[in-house]
Amino acid sequence: MPGRLVMDVKEPQGLGGLKRDGSHLSQQSEGREQKRVASDASRAKLNGAPLSPSGANTQADAPVINGVLHENNGGVKQEASAHLGIAGGEAPVLEQYRDTLVPLGKIVERMAQQTYFDLSEAIESLADIQISNQAQLTNGVGGPVSQDKSRESLHKKERLLNFAQTHKDRFIKTLVLSDWARNMDDMSKLIDVSMFLRKQDWATHGAADSIYRLKENMIGAKMPNPNIEGALELLSTGEAPWMPDMGYIPPKSLTAQELLDTLSDMNFALSVRLNLHEDLPPHFQKYSIANGRATFTVDGEFEVDLAVADDDPESFFYFIDIRLLCSPTTEFNNDRLRNQLEARMNEVLATSGLDGCYNFLHNFVLTHKLNVLRCQALQLARGKWIDNIDVQAIHRSVVVHYWKNQNGGKNWIELGIGSGKQGSGTKRKPLPQISCRWFRRGQEVTDHDLDFNFTNLSMEDMLEQVIAKHISGRLTALSAGLGSLAPDTSCLTQELVTSSVESSDCSLRLGMRGTNTAMTITTDPIRGAYCVQPQSSATREIERRLNNDPLVDAPAVLRFNICRQQLGQIETRARGLGLNRIDVTSHKGSASQILREAVVFTTLQRPSWGSETKSMPNCALTLTYDLVDGPTWYLARLSESKDGRHIATLEALNTEDETMRKVDIRALLRIERAALEISCASSTASDLGKPEALLPGQSFQQPDAQSTGREGQLRFPMAYNPNKLLLGRSVSKSVAQGVHIFSNTGALDMEIPRDDDDNAGIIYYFRTNLHSSVMTKTIQLLFRSLKGEQGIWVGAKGEVQIMVRAALGTPIKLKLQAKLQSVSNFCAYVDVLGRNHFAVISLKFDSIKFSYAPRLTCRVRLSGEDTSPLLDFGLQGNTRSTDENPHASLRKQLETVFVPSDVFAPRTTLSSEKLANFCQVLRATLSIIECAKTFESREPVVSSLLHCHNALDLRITYRAPLPILSFSINGRTREGRVSWWVKPIITTQDDQLRSTLGQMFKSKGEGWHGTRGGVIATVEGIGPLLNQIDEVIRNLARQPTQPQTKPAQQAAQQPAPQRTASKTNKGRGQEVVVLD
Repeated sequence: MPGRLVMDVKEPQGLGGLKRDGSHLSQQSEGREQKRVASDASRAKLNGAPLSPSGANTQADAPVINGVLHENNGGVKQEASAHLGIAGGEAPVLEQYRDTLVPLGKIVERMAQQTYFDLSEAIESLADIQISNQAQLTNGVGGPVSQDKSRESLHKKERLLNFAQTHKDRFIKTLVLSDWARNMDDMSKLIDVSMFLRKQDWATHGAADSIYRLKENMIGAKMPNPNIEGALELLSTGEAPWMPDMGYIPPKSLTAQELLDTLSDMNFALSVRLNLHEDLPPHFQKYSIANGRATFTVDGEFEVDLAVADDDPESFFYFIDIRLLCSPTTEFNNDRLRNQLEARMNEVLATSGLDGCYNFLHNFVLTHKLNVLRCQALQLARGKWIDNIDVQAIHRSVVVHYWKNQNGGKNWIELGIGSGKQGSGTKRKPLPQISCRWFRRGQEVTDHDLDFNFTNLSMEDMLEQVIAKHISGRLTALSAGLGSLAPDTSCLTQELVTSSVESSDCSLRLGMRGTNTAMTITTDPIRGAYCVQPQSSATREIERRLNNDPLVDAPAVLRFNICRQQLGQIETRARGLGLNRIDVTSHKGSASQILREAVVFTTLQRPSWGSETKSMPNCALTLTYDLVDGPTWYLARLSESKDGRHIATLEALNTEDETMRKVDIRALLRIERAALEISCASSTASDLGKPEALLPGQSFQQPDAQSTGREGQLRFPMAYNPNKLLLGRSVSKSVAQGVHIFSNTGALDMEIPRDDDDNAGIIYYFRTNLHSSVMTKTIQLLFRSLKGEQGIWVGAKGEVQIMVRAALGTPIKLKLQAKLQSVSNFCAYVDVLGRNHFAVISLKFDSIKFSYAPRLTCRVRLSGEDTSPLLDFGLQGNTRSTDENPHASLRKQLETVFVPSDVFAPRTTLSSEKLANFCQVLRATLSIIECAKTFESREPVVSSLLHCHNALDLRITYRAPLPILSFSINGRTREGRVSWWVKPIITTQDDQLRSTLGQMFKSKGEGWHGTRGGVIATVEGIGPLLNQIDEVIRNLARQPTQPQTKPAQQAAQQPAPQRTASKTNKGRGQEVVVLD
């Protein structure tokens, strides 16, 4: 660094020798520096002339230069100025280095800080050193204390002394620097002059070094001086007197005939020589003689022209010309190359003859071919094969590394000159040939069978052939590995295309039977990387695994990814049908062995399948995929635990049909149906019991094998007797009598819903026929009425189809029994109405509407779960006004027919017995109500009223001005028929009325007969009876009345009070309130 001062501190000057005022600097010192300066001054000479002891020359004005004394006269000063290159003798401008100096104050500040830090560190380190305690006397009494000479104490002292000595030396240096700093201007000039001189010195050495190197480099460029004078003389005069003349007589030039004869003689001499005197080498057997030369042709290598000088058999052949018979070839137009080749050829011909000539040219051509191939390889390495091949020339061989960026062992071909040794049975001397060695992943391929064309040289074609064989070998090994994993009878199809010439023709096409997707595996011939088409996430994963890991099991990788790709496609199609993939944590039992042997597997489930019931565990579809069997489907039974879902059992599904291996949407639906059939059949068998065998010739045929399970598995349709299903239900005696409404055969089938509502569950169809005892009119009525309402259909010939929809695994027995019971009830209802000669207007699942009289209709609600009225009376063709129906006013009282005997028991379904009773009540009360309506409309108005306590307890009351009396009408059922008991209630003392009614009650009429205290009438006779009673009463009212007693008159004058009558229906167990 400019301005840096280096001082020797081994012998520091004591502090006593330094003074504050710096006067010690002015004192003379006899140090080594001054002595050295003095000695140099005493020895100073100017170009060899010694100086006088006073410091001047012996002649002050005439210094000695090169031993010659010159006069000064200012010449020395001028020469010095000229030597320094200073114009006008002025001093040069020096470069300033003051900016590089460090202020002394900063140095002192940093030294003080460093001293403080070092002192603190020394004190802490000294405090950490423990010194053993020594015995000391109390109050200083005793002998002198011995010095502490322990190792720790000495170490502390040494550490303290070293600290003091180190910082003392630093501060002494700082003191010296402070003295120098007082003369800063002088020191800066000294530094500037020193750096200037150093640069001058460096420039001088650099110039000398450049001149030396230029001299060395010119050695090779030296040429002899041309003889210009001799050349001018020779060119101008055509003579060179200075050249010696040997006295040779120049030969005469040959004429054309002489030249032709000479060539003919030479041809004859060559022919005689080659045919009679020469033992030609085997490869020189093909030759021709023309123009005085013999042309030997070696196919694929060269043509050489040789000639002889005379007819002497011992004379040597000499070289004329050579032509290479390989392409690309080289023309020997270079004189230097040709001269060297000609000299070498003539030497070989002179020493070894034609054998040596062939061997020499043969080796020469082989070497030339290798050089051509090396040049072509280098050109390829700089072209499209850049960074993928490496070319090396080792002796007489060319090594080309291809796929150098490929992981694993290296691949290369080695073209060199081999010995050409053949088998032991040949006598021919071996000739060297171009041989090829092929190394694949560092291992030599001994039986490569490479066929290179060494006539038309092309390194690219050779590489293409080697790489084609390499790719073919890789793909063949890959195909063989897949063949060991999947034999010919498996689902995997392979199409291997190999080539020994074109690498782009090599491919391996893989596909799965029943699928339209296939992948083609090729190899990039330049990079050596596997390429899988078409591109997808699975093929990219295959490329990554095969290209990054050279030791990977390629067939296993392909098997896994092919299976996973096919599995992913199936999952995509299944997702469109609502089958979603679920996570399964583990598997147990036989399921573990099946899933461990599978390559890949997945579990699919609909959201509606996830509910676990007592009859059916949580189920799903498990799909395994491998190359041997392709897709294999199982019905999985899942179990839930705190660790997640587990596969408990697997039940295989039959998918041997080729159409189901395609796994398209249709096949997925069929597979789902097969799984659901097994699942539903199992749950149905546990719910409904073991199915019965189908009878021969039965109309319910078994499905084909494509949608059924394996042998031993339950499958749909399942045969059940509908009558037994109904008998298994708790029904009343009256209902049980109508159980045999169906035939003894029925089939239960299932269907997967096509709608988007999976929560509705599986659709079950139960098909059977009505019994032959069911009337045709009933069947036709059911056919017209039940057309899919509540999932019930009845055909025109008595076919019955019942649809039940329930979640997977949910019992259907109760639903099926309820709908079978509904059909049975419908038949019973129609039969009851038919026996009563009522016309059925409409039959629905919740109500039945019929006509029981001309223009009179009644709708009966069949289910007790609805909140609508139980009975609804009306007129045919009139849906608005219902008051015109006579029974409309007695609706509440007529509903008592359907009320259960137990007031706390709910009424859910109308029984046929109650409907039959209701029909009898309707028919029986119709005449009474119509008569009451007629009586009310006669004059005087509202003199007759009808009171109804319940359906079979009626009362007709007459009021003033008619005789005040009432008739109770009570219905009694005997042998399925209703009869009425009419009994008068007379509150007056009118003897004439009593006698008249007494006489009538003793008489007999059509459909009725008296019993003294009342009248018993049939349904047909109640109407005429009431009309006759009304005529009697009205006739009595027209006759003059007899005087009555006072109480009787008062009772007659009082109007009939409107009162509330309460009566208990003992037979029904219900209190009926009748409002007058």
